[in-house]
Amino acid sequence: MRATTLFLVAISLLVTAQLVWTCWRGNDGYYIEANKYCNKPCSSKNDCGWPCPYCKWNGYQKGKRCE
Repeated sequence: MRATTLFLVAISLLVTAQLVWTCWRGNDGYYIEANKYCNKPCSSKNDCGWPCPYCKWNGYQKGKRCE
């Protein structure tokens, strides 16, 4: 009984660690894409991409930027 419990605890810890790692890497992917597409100059929505799909006027920078 003890061996089975220890085995199940070990498996659940491994699964949890794998899920945490997956979320962490996914978050890195978001920031890599955000650095590539966000806050760059644009003239229309087509110039922007995920994760900043909108081309909006920025009064401080006096131009349109992807947001």
